[in-house]
Amino acid sequence: MRIPAPGSLLLLLLAPAAFAQPAPDRTLDGLVWRSLGPTRGGRVVTVAGVPQQPAVFYMGTTGGGVWKTDDAGTRWRNVSDGFFGTGSVGAIGVSPFRPEVVYVGMGESPVRINMSSYGDGVYRSNDGGATWTHVGLERTRQIGAVVVHPTNPEVAYVAAQGNHWAPSPDRGVYGTTDGGRTWALLLAGENDTTGAVDLKLDPADPNVLYAAMWDHLRRPWQLRSGGPGSGIFKSRDAGRTWVRLTEGLPASMGKIGIAVAPSDPSRLYAAVEAERSVHGLYRSDDGGAHWRRVNASRHVSTRPWYYMHVVADPRDRDTVYVPSQSFWKSTDGGVTFASIETEHADSHALWIHPADPRTMVLGGDGGAAVTRNGGDTWTTLRNQPTAQIYRVSTDDRFPYTVYGAQQDGTTMGLKSRRDFGDGTEEGYPVGGGETGFVVPDPFEPDLVYAGSEIGVLERFDHRTRRATTILVYPVFPEGRNPGEMPHRFDVNAPLAVSRHTPGTLYHGAQHVLQSTDRGQSWRVISPDLTRNLPAQQGPGGIPFSNERIDAHNALSYIAESPLDPAVLWAGSDDGLVHLTRDGGATWTNVTPEDRGDALVNAIDPSPHTRGTAFVAILRSRSGELTPLIYRTDDFGASWRLIVQGLPEAPVRVVREDPVQAGLLFAGTEVGVFVSFDGGGRWRSLQTNLPVTPVTDLVVKGNDLVISTQGRGFWVLDDMSPLRSLSGEGTRLFPVSAAIAMRGAGAPIYFWLDGREADAPVEIDVLDATGTTVLTTLRLPKDDKPRAGLHRMVWNLSIQPPTSIEGAFDGEAPGFHVRPGRYRARLKSCQGTCEQSFEVQPDPRLGPVPEAAVDQKYEMLATLSAVFDAMARTVNRFHAARPVLDEAARQGGRKGRKAASLREEIDRWEAGALAREIEDGNDRVDFGGRLAFDLIVAIYWLDGSEPPVTAGFADVTRDLSARWEALAASARPLALRIADFEH
Repeated sequence: MRIPAPGSLLLLLLAPAAFAQPAPDRTLDGLVWRSLGPTRGGRVVTVAGVPQQPAVFYMGTTGGGVWKTDDAGTRWRNVSDGFFGTGSVGAIGVSPFRPEVVYVGMGESPVRINMSSYGDGVYRSNDGGATWTHVGLERTRQIGAVVVHPTNPEVAYVAAQGNHWAPSPDRGVYGTTDGGRTWALLLAGENDTTGAVDLKLDPADPNVLYAAMWDHLRRPWQLRSGGPGSGIFKSRDAGRTWVRLTEGLPASMGKIGIAVAPSDPSRLYAAVEAERSVHGLYRSDDGGAHWRRVNASRHVSTRPWYYMHVVADPRDRDTVYVPSQSFWKSTDGGVTFASIETEHADSHALWIHPADPRTMVLGGDGGAAVTRNGGDTWTTLRNQPTAQIYRVSTDDRFPYTVYGAQQDGTTMGLKSRRDFGDGTEEGYPVGGGETGFVVPDPFEPDLVYAGSEIGVLERFDHRTRRATTILVYPVFPEGRNPGEMPHRFDVNAPLAVSRHTPGTLYHGAQHVLQSTDRGQSWRVISPDLTRNLPAQQGPGGIPFSNERIDAHNALSYIAESPLDPAVLWAGSDDGLVHLTRDGGATWTNVTPEDRGDALVNAIDPSPHTRGTAFVAILRSRSGELTPLIYRTDDFGASWRLIVQGLPEAPVRVVREDPVQAGLLFAGTEVGVFVSFDGGGRWRSLQTNLPVTPVTDLVVKGNDLVISTQGRGFWVLDDMSPLRSLSGEGTRLFPVSAAIAMRGAGAPIYFWLDGREADAPVEIDVLDATGTTVLTTLRLPKDDKPRAGLHRMVWNLSIQPPTSIEGAFDGEAPGFHVRPGRYRARLKSCQGTCEQSFEVQPDPRLGPVPEAAVDQKYEMLATLSAVFDAMARTVNRFHAARPVLDEAARQGGRKGRKAASLREEIDRWEAGALAREIEDGNDRVDFGGRLAFDLIVAIYWLDGSEPPVTAGFADVTRDLSARWEALAASARPLALRIADFEH
């Protein structure tokens, strides 16, 4: 093990960040991303708590940043958005002495083949996560642990695993004594593949550190977990010198997790990956000088590259926990274990309150949960929109459904919109499993095809909510060498459903499989389209664990041309691209340029031009972060790289807009980008989207829908302005058709040239003739006009009638307009200032007689007009009260008349509303009066589909008559009021 020379210890972090992103471009901020969910949690590999605040906890997600709860897990909120440059969190350390100081190490620790984004170093917060500052170690990529000194928050240590995919020198144990301004490499690995995976500090003597070093290298086809660099090291002088602990430990080890018992720091635990005969849980009772194995069960050391964590109880040295596939607890020093039931399998991280060990936060594949009773009950995981989704697709129903598969969860379908709102939701499973493509049948809307790892494929039927297994060869290959199987499937095996030929599916192994009967039977229509290297088709892990759950040398993407069903493109997970133009009879290798072992993650044949296609290729699994998008215009005979303007981040997906040729979208490890010139130059389309790996995207009508690896699904509602950005000056963009459904609206986009900075910006919505203003939209007061794209959303309602001042039942809703044509007019505009658009009926409702529609809206107009007239009269009388009261105080005959008139006005108003009502329950005592009856009638009638019932006609007639009676008695009162106002 290399301990750096003193002269090389200090690393002055004055260079620019390795993963720095371009300055944000705010001219497109009018486009707004909306989270679709799901609300169930995604993978969490680090958690932390605050001893002084037992309800405060943090969790670090593997693609969604850092989240915090202030109420013990009832609600979680993201605290890193807007500060972090990447989304994957590896470790969190809270200062025990000053808990508002928090350090976060980026880059998840487990080395999954389909792991999320790399990290970009360490961040520090001085205010409990409200704000963050980047403090270096950008090149460490993945960080396994962060430890903060118990009494000095400026002293912290980082266990840097380093690049999982390639050798690098930027790994080991780092320390800072100045809060992260500078870092020293305290313990380097024995070689360039050894990093620090775990790190613990002796709470009784903070100069004593224990480090677990891990010699490992992840390849696309194999994980080497173990080597001469793996071991446990101890320092007694705050990391200046180290000794390797060996007595009683295996001579050769892989991944290691360590724990120090706070109640007795001489008691240590270590979960050790090694040969089957010596792997397991080890214990030391003398500070690491001697070790003995106390448990050899696979329960506590299964899938070591994924788990291998151990946590000691803070009050009892014999109580120890092992988060693993199950959550294990021992009360006899690790000799025996019993499982604790949790909300989700696969646990990774545990924090225990030092004064109350029954209070814990547990992080795992399903998110983070809190217990206050030692694990008897846990808080929900369904309040964390941090799902990792690999692919996205949509169907043609209304509202369209968004489909995908959640890592460590299930496949799902979620409605893009819900009636009475557009919030996140859970969705429902549609067959398949956690990593597959999910694609609806374009000809049979009730059918969905859903894949999973190792080639599993199912056909789901919405009518029965049942799934039928349709994979080509129903044998479970997990743990077998891919070279022994007839079909090699990638962990995210590709699936394509023909939009030309009903019933035709394509599934990718090492060759293309075709079904023409919706999966009932399959045939191979291509040769092996991979590099087919036998050396890459053996065990998935060495030297101790196989860990084979997927195959290499397999196809990773299949795409059918939207213009020609005979044209198919196929990409492999080892870097090759093939093309057939005759439905699979012959295939041609059209790989852009040999980048070696790369992942072809997406191919997008142009919907506009034959021969044009776009390919997104990942080299991140070889340790590179270079963005790679290629374009061909001649069926792959030649290619050109189109990445100008993209950050140094891998690209997962590229798509061309099916409406506007040359309008491209790219999903990268750090967000979404757009090109308006066919890839000539890219610019950010991030706006309000959090930094997270974007795994896939699809254009659905005017919407852009994406999947992310850490924040679930998002949709950019109505991105149509991107199709017509050309032009100069302030202008109004064409308005897309809106659907008359509750919770929906009509986004109205406009461009400001910057000269309107101090002028109010307003849009009138008018009827089809452009003569009657239905409502006026305004920018919020805190949204100062700026140059660029802006958006206002009309909720499809008219301006509400006049409200009654100072009354609880004083506001009636503006009712939703009927389907038809409308106009939007941008005031203070020099260019295109008016656009006509349509509000279309909800397609789920079917045809409705025009007379029935007329009747409903005539009644709504009547009721609204009645409320408006009543409100104006009430306000008129209310405004007269001070004048009448003053006259009454003057006394005399005029004063008596004023007092009498005041009493008559009060009696009159009592027929309109009850001012005694201060909340809804008061109506039980005072009744709702006419105002409330009108509000209810408008609300209920507005929400009813025509033809409406006879009861509404009766109520409209009766309420109108009641107002006429009140209005008649109000007229003489108004005349008498005038006598006192002059």
